[in-house]
Order: sequence, then C-alpha cells, then structure tokens
Amino acid sequence: MRYKAVVALLLLSVFSSASCFGQLGMLKKKDKDQGQQVSDKAPQYSDSDKAKMAEIAQRPAVQDEIQKRWDVARNEDLRAAYAINQTANWGITDDPIKYYAKRGDDHLYGNPMMQVYINNIGQALVPKDSPNFYTFRILADPLPKAFSLTTGSIYISTGLLAMLDSEAQLSYVLGHEIAHVEQKHAFNRIRSEVLEEELNKEKEAHAERTKAIIGFAGAMGGGLIGGLAGGGGNAAAMGAMLGGGASMLAANLFVHSGVQQTSWTTIEENEADELGTKYMLSQGYDAREVPRLYASIDNMVGRDSRVGLGFIGEPRRVKERIAHLKELLDGPLHDQLAKLQKSSGLIGSGASFPVLLSAAKRDNGILAMQYDLFAMARQNLEDSLEQRSNDPAVHYYLSRVMMLTAKNPEDRRAAVAHIADGVRLDSSRGAIPELHLEYAISLLNQGNSANKDQVITELKTYVALYQRDNGGALPGNISAIFDYFNLEGESTWYLPPTWYPFTQLSNMGLPSTLTPDEVVRKATIVDAGRVAAVSDGTPAPKPEAPKPTKVSSPRSAKPSSQN
Repeated sequence: MRYKAVVALLLLSVFSSASCFGQLGMLKKKDKDQGQQVSDKAPQYSDSDKAKMAEIAQRPAVQDEIQKRWDVARNEDLRAAYAINQTANWGITDDPIKYYAKRGDDHLYGNPMMQVYINNIGQALVPKDSPNFYTFRILADPLPKAFSLTTGSIYISTGLLAMLDSEAQLSYVLGHEIAHVEQKHAFNRIRSEVLEEELNKEKEAHAERTKAIIGFAGAMGGGLIGGLAGGGGNAAAMGAMLGGGASMLAANLFVHSGVQQTSWTTIEENEADELGTKYMLSQGYDAREVPRLYASIDNMVGRDSRVGLGFIGEPRRVKERIAHLKELLDGPLHDQLAKLQKSSGLIGSGASFPVLLSAAKRDNGILAMQYDLFAMARQNLEDSLEQRSNDPAVHYYLSRVMMLTAKNPEDRRAAVAHIADGVRLDSSRGAIPELHLEYAISLLNQGNSANKDQVITELKTYVALYQRDNGGALPGNISAIFDYFNLEGESTWYLPPTWYPFTQLSNMGLPSTLTPDEVVRKATIVDAGRVAAVSDGTPAPKPEAPKPTKVSSPRSAKPSSQN
C-alpha cells in the first residue's frame, strides 16, 4: 500500500503541473494561429535576457547580419530618394499613372517657393551639434503623412501640410522626423530585431533540450514505478500515465520559451514626439499648438475614414498621441513653456505662413478631388479661398468638387457661381481654358435660348485657348464640342488643328505671349471653316464677358461628410 501512496502523489504532481501549463499552452496556440504576438510597449527583458543579448551582440556573425540588413535598408532609401527627386518638375495636375507603375505614389510637390520655405524651417530645428545633413521636402499626396529616410531626407505630404494651422505645428512635424534620425531609430530597430531573433533561437533550442530531458526522465520514472509495483497491469498503467504527463509538461515548456516580439514603430514615435517637441521649443515655437493638430486630424478622419489610411491618421494612435503630448506639456515641459512665454513669447506663425499655406491647401484640394476624397477637397479649397479669393484656379476646382457632389439645384447654382467668378478672374491670362467649357455647359443646362450667343462664344474661347497652350492641337473632346455647337444652331464653325500661326511659336515650339483677347479674336471670326485674315489695325468684336450667376451666399455651404 505504501508504494500506491507514493505513486498517487507523483501522479497528482505531474498532472497538476501539466494541466496548468496545458491551459496556457492552448491560449498560446490560439494566439499563434492568429499571427505572431507583438507588443507596442518598451521591452522589459529579465536580467539574464539582457546579459545574454549583450553576449549575442558581440558575436561576429550577428554583427555581420546587422550590418547586412542595415546596408539593404540604406540602399533602398538611396533609391527611394533618387526616384522621388526625379519628379521635381511635375505639376500638381500631372497624370501620375505612368509613374505609379514604376514606383509607388511618392512624388514632389511642384511649388519651389514652398519647398524652400519648408527647408528653411527644418534646417533651423536641426541640433547645432548634429553630425547629420538634412533636407526637407514636400510630397504631393493628399493623405496626411511624414517620414524620414536614412539619407537625412525628411518628407511631409501636402495632405498633412493642408491640416496645419500654424508654423508651430509645422515645426513639430519636422522636429519629430529629425528626432527619428538623431536617435538612429532605423539602425536600432534592425539591431534590436536581430538580437531578439537570436535570443528566441537560443531559448527555443534550450527548451528543446529541456523537453527531451523531462520526457526521458518521465519515461524512466514511469518504468521505475511500474517495476516497484511488481509489474502488474495497474502499476504499468500508472507508470505510463506518469511518463505521459511529463511529456505534456515538457511540450508546454517549449511553447512558452520565446520572447514577445516588439513593435518598435509605436515606441519610436513616442520618443520622437518627446524630442521633436523639445526641438520646436528650442526655436521658441508654441508647443501647445501640437494637440490641436492631432485634433484636426481626428476631426477629418471622423468625416472620412480614408484619411486615416496611414500611421499618423490611425484613430487609436491619434488619441494616444494627444494624451501623451498633453502629459508632456503639463509635466516635464510645463516650466520651460512658462519661462519662454514670460521672457520672449512663443511663436505661432510667421507673416508668410498663411499665404504660402493657402497655395498648398488649394493644390492639395485638387489632389484630394482626384483621389475622390471630396470632404477633404472641399475643405481645403474653401480654406484656400479665404486667402485667395482672386485665384481663378481655386474657384474652378471648387466648382468642380461642388458640381460632382451636388445633391440639389441650390448646390449646382453655387458651383456655377464659382465657375463664373473663375472666368472673370482668368480673363486677362486665359490660363484655364476648361473654365470656358464648364461655363458653356452650365449655360446649356439652363435650357435658356437667350444664352445662345454666350454659349457659342465660351465654346470658341475654350478651343482657341486650348490650341494656344497645346501647339495648335485640338482638344480630345472636340467631337463633343461640335455637338454642343449643333445644339445652339451653329453647324459651320470649325478650327483646323494647324490654325494657330507657326510664326507665333517660339523656337521651342511653344506659343509666344499672345493675350487671350488676341487668341479669341482670331478664333471667333471664322467664315465657312477658314480663318479670316485680320490685319493688326482691323477692329474685331470682343467676346462678351460672362455674366456671373447670382446665388445667395454660395460659399456658406458646408461640405457633407464622406464615409
């Protein structure tokens, strides 16, 4: 009977342990089936793990692996910087489809003055003792984002730029990216990933050895108990159960051998927030502006969730960063803020910021419209209009967004009012031929025969200005234009593709400086498909100026949410 008591105690010990580890093992297996678990908290290594990782870091093979991965990352960044730099002369409305086929969607914003302004702000934030060289550039991308390359190149998108309300907020964004480079986050991430991988390999190998030892010991113990019990059937069964329990315990020890993988992105972002805020304070910028930036992003994401398709706009992270920054401002940075405010004051924005930003908001509104981000497009264009009420491009693209999303006749009338304003403001330069086409179409849709002459004039003006800007070529939609003429009873007017005099072209094949009036004058006095010869002294009828449609407060309407 004494041996039975011993066996019972051994069985109870083994199966209690096995049961406990078995439950944890099932949870771990479920987690593994859903993907490897990662932590966005700073890693908490045990003292033994720290010592082991320090020893691993000294191994030549590990150092070679770290350097190999770092070289790959730097080479990729060199090529990325080169590819982006090749887009320096792109216009904001250039069709990017061919470029996308070659390399993603990163291309430079074609506003040299804004590029210089951003670079100057960024360079002033670089620590005086930094050994790194930096350059700061703007990307034409409606999604809010900012990132740095190992080359020292720092990029901010027009989408993020258009959300800024002050130069202080801009300094935070650029300072944040400087912090990534100064802290060597890219290299340290690679180094830490390699060390964690190597540590896990060693832990797994150790667990395999432990599993084998425990399994062997369990089997031997089971056989010994069976022998002590006299080799009977019951005793053999007890021995087998004891050996099996030890094997289960060994298997579960193996499952729990690894170190949880660290998600370095979130950790690095928090560090960069802290250091970037210090950089902006060093130049006297008001750090209290930063939470307002994230509040603006959060608001836009709430109106159109696609704005959050990137780390900076991810809703959970936006809220976390607002909370983290408020902790900094109320805690470690509170005294420094108060001291700066009392001594020299804090900088919000310089005098040039609102004017320059209004151009960026206009252009990002154009981009956002091309991406069907209509809420963002309308918001950006309406914001730009506050500073650029005399800009025909703002009126033109705002009219397009409003017309595309118009839900009722009032919305359409408001869009037409912006078209008419654009035509009037562009009358001296004629830089946007499409304004005249859109205006003609809006008049056609009114179905009023009194608009006949104005419709015909606007259509002729559109074709003439298009040809002026395209070496005499006809617009691709000329067949539709002729249909519009026919609707108004004009079935004879025609301009050949080469009507534009080659004597008016420069040596580069581009039009010389003809005024819109001169171009339209030649285009609108055509008889039976032939351009009439007009001497310099011959008076010609001047096209009637468009009559803006009257609507009540067209720009008071607010954009509707896009989900």
